Amino acid sequence: MIVVAVGFDSDFYRQCLKLRERVLRQPLGLSLSSDDTAGEEQQYHYAIVNGQQVLACVILQPQNEQIISLRQMAVEPEFQGQGLGQRLVRVAENHSRAAGYKQLQMDARCSAEPFYKKLDYETEGERYLKVGIEHIKMKKRLK
Repeated sequence: MIVVAVGFDSDFYRQCLKLRERVLRQPLGLSLSSDDTAGEEQQYHYAIVNGQQVLACVILQPQNEQIISLRQMAVEPEFQGQGLGQRLVRVAENHSRAAGYKQLQMDARCSAEPFYKKLDYETEGERYLKVGIEHIKMKKRLK
């Protein structure tokens, strides 16, 4: 398994879309919308692949010169709990730090809050509904 930068509209990108749909949207009775994918050609995409199969993916979306957001992280269900998500978060942090960003933030599902807290992310503000489930803003200063 290796981590790769994913080119927009590549085969890996299309696999990432299918993974995000299956893991993040279908369980909620939703579909990936054009709002979900708007502007993705200007965002950074990473995936963990085994051969030609995407096992996990994440997107980084710049907010301004100092802040970048982690969004739409998904891991194939049969590979969850094996460290792939943690590996992608570390890749996201390293990319963001190298690009000069000072903070990585996200709208995390509350069910994922313990995962991000173990990686030293802090919560900010109150819980809120997004795509029908509770989320919390989380952030980490990059050193």
